[in-house]
Amino acid sequence: MTTTLTGLTTICRDAIGDPSAATFSDAILQDYINLAIADLNNYFPKRSVATISTVLNQQVYELPISLISAVSVEYPTSETPPKYLTRRAYTHPLFNLVEGYYDVFIRQDQTVGNPPTLYLSVKPPAGKTITVWYNSEHSKLLNPGDATTILDRHLYLIPLRVRWSCWAELATVETMDPDPLHTPYPTKEKSANLAETAYRAALATAIATDAESGITPWTMDRFDRIY
Repeated sequence: MTTTLTGLTTICRDAIGDPSAATFSDAILQDYINLAIADLNNYFPKRSVATISTVLNQQVYELPISLISAVSVEYPTSETPPKYLTRRAYTHPLFNLVEGYYDVFIRQDQTVGNPPTLYLSVKPPAGKTITVWYNSEHSKLLNPGDATTILDRHLYLIPLRVRWSCWAELATVETMDPDPLHTPYPTKEKSANLAETAYRAALATAIATDAESGITPWTMDRFDRIY
């Protein structure tokens, strides 16, 4: 299913009980939607792939700035069976002396002119291909028709995170300009805390569910029988 920014805005309006936009504008909700996506990047990043053509003897290559972490590096690509490099710090004294290793240097201030860097321990020939699978950020939604790449099974977390942000905003506004005719600040602050608790509980459940559905490594011990 494709869910656009417009669709998410409607879903979030229903979640906060503000269908007529009496309290929160679309612009505010959409900022909070992107804040939710940024938060989910930390737990459920997008799996992406980059293919890089080697240059003769060049051991350092730029990677996409959306990269969060490297998953695997296949070099050279399309071997049978596939050949995956082992990660080792590029500062290791033996890194450039032994083939079969890679490293990725990730910068905290990644920009187009300052991207993450892939290091190879081998000096490659020209024209070979490196395939890098990596975790990356889901893109911000800037236009009404932009579709999110958050998986369908995690979409329900976005309105929960937006609901928390909305209550937190109301509580903050109340403390800055208290009005005796409006709901007292402690009540709004409590609502914000409850919304946070609901979001974090749902997030923990989603993380646990994904972990249970993953592959668990298994090794034999002396009690296992061989048939």
